[in-house]
Amino acid sequence: MNRSQAIKAHCLECSGDSAKEVTLCVMSDCPLYPYRFGNSPGCRAYKRRMDNLKQRWPKDWEELQLATGENPPDAKVLKQENGIRSEETQ
Repeated sequence: MNRSQAIKAHCLECSGDSAKEVTLCVMSDCPLYPYRFGNSPGCRAYKRRMDNLKQRWPKDWEELQLATGENPPDAKVLKQENGIRSEETQ
């Protein structure tokens, strides 16, 4: 087993053998987090997987972005989409 296979296997085990949960992992402080797919973050396969996540599970994508702090969407927009009215929008 090579290094990327070992990292991928560890992440699958940590997430209950769910590939979707590996993708939606919010443990961004884990040293293996950027490599959880068995690829480096700059790899085309990594970017393709994240693009696929955006398309297939858009709400999960937004939650992941908020939880990890990576490119968080505007909080005001999220509140409006979720039916929560802030004082600014009332």
